[in-house]
Amino acid sequence: MNGAALLDPMLPLAPAIDPVLDPLVIRATHALKRLVAGPPFRIEHARQRERALADVLSRREAEIVALGPAVRRRDREAIARFDAAIAAALDDLRGDAEARAAATGAERLAHAVDRLVHANTHEWLDDPGFDERLRVRTLERLDRMNEALGSYDAFFAAIEPVIARARAAGVARPTIVDLASGHAMFAVAMALRFGAREGLVRVVATDLAPEYLGIGRARARELAIPEHALSFVPHDALDLRDLPAKVGSPIDVVTCTQTLHHFPPGMVARLFAEASSAARHGAVLVDGERNPFTLVTVAALSAALGRGSLPFLHDAFVSIRRMFTEQELALVGQLAPRADGEPPRPIERGWLEPGHVFVRSFTGTA
Repeated sequence: MNGAALLDPMLPLAPAIDPVLDPLVIRATHALKRLVAGPPFRIEHARQRERALADVLSRREAEIVALGPAVRRRDREAIARFDAAIAAALDDLRGDAEARAAATGAERLAHAVDRLVHANTHEWLDDPGFDERLRVRTLERLDRMNEALGSYDAFFAAIEPVIARARAAGVARPTIVDLASGHAMFAVAMALRFGAREGLVRVVATDLAPEYLGIGRARARELAIPEHALSFVPHDALDLRDLPAKVGSPIDVVTCTQTLHHFPPGMVARLFAEASSAARHGAVLVDGERNPFTLVTVAALSAALGRGSLPFLHDAFVSIRRMFTEQELALVGQLAPRADGEPPRPIERGWLEPGHVFVRSFTGTA
């Protein structure tokens, strides 16, 4: 028995079993979602985290913001110092600051549980040597999980205000660039949702790994989405200076979803700065929110959809433990580096049903 069969024993039967069982799991998940308004105790815990966020910003913001111009000039020493400062600020928020902000026994318990949940273990999908069949299988299972949870609908809701802003500014066909797209299934979903085939938007999926983008390109062909409506461009999300030339047009909206927890927090802050500067009208970053309820829910759904796939179960479990809370992502977004003379941009942030958080910047004029 080979390694892939040991890690995913149902892999050979997937083409026959998945079309039968997946719809049942997805329908059951949709029914259960209607019974749950949100993760228990989230509001109470958020109050504590808001106090901790204000505390950390008051003590660390000036030092970190001062590094911004050198970071945007790509000074290596400044980038190293910036990344270390962001990591320290985030550790403070997750640890001592949040513990000090706990005003009740319930808040102290919530903090203690979150400290047990949080971890920074590597996911198997991040390993370049991970078996290709298992990689494709794990990504395909992730798509089914997003379908079951309705995640993409939540992402669309966060992105639509920026597209509307572009249209209000007179852009007839906004160009949307999706960073760190991976296998680009969300880019495909955006193209379908926002009317790329009909000429209402143009979507560009980018990632450092061309082989990942190839999966999305094949799916786009299956759906008859033409290349001029949805294109795939290998590119580094941390340097967007030459991306408009590659894309062949100005960039109106930049998105990045479900990949932020794969990066160190300083890198996420720099990515947000790049995205906000490159987009004429705004940028949106989305990630799952870490909490115990989501951890249990995703573990159960992963078992039902993965059906014996150890890589999918492992990466789904680890992903939740690595993800941000709303206040953590807000901290990273607010401390994103700015160039000399660059004014602060309006930033919004919030929670998305069923369990995601976002930061959104606006540029240009409404």
